[in-house]
Amino acid sequence: LAGFVVGFLLVEEREERILDAVAVTPRGTSGFLRHRTLLPAIIGGLASLFVGVATGSMSAGRLMVVATLAAGSATLVTLTMVAVARDRVQALAVSKLTGLLLVAAIAFQFVEGLWRLPLGAFPSTWIVEAVAGESHVAAFGIGSVTHLVAGGLLIGRVRRTLRGR
Repeated sequence: LAGFVVGFLLVEEREERILDAVAVTPRGTSGFLRHRTLLPAIIGGLASLFVGVATGSMSAGRLMVVATLAAGSATLVTLTMVAVARDRVQALAVSKLTGLLLVAAIAFQFVEGLWRLPLGAFPSTWIVEAVAGESHVAAFGIGSVTHLVAGGLLIGRVRRTLRGR
């Protein structure tokens, strides 16, 4: 949710050309984006910790893995919205479509064999796997890689988008 809100705000700020004004400040657009993408990560991680502690349903190690991956996913949602949406209307549509990624995460729990490979490419899959799977350590390792790859691709796209290319 935090990723959606911040992503929508960034798209709105880009549409209203606020990011152009930010670009000439000493902090620049990159600094501004770092701050804006850190916010949903903190909120997502803390919310996951709160829910995990409140329900008492996970070990401390598993809970830390889930919170870390959830923090990364919140940032990915923000980056996806900025990378793909050109305006507020498209941002709303993208926010709905990113929710469909949860289908891949849940489907991963029910399919066998080679069908799991394409579903494992989605970072959200590894959050569910960290909660419901046998090894939260393996989920953390694979999930970290998928989050980093997706983040790298999205950051490149966001930079090109903000430069107007």
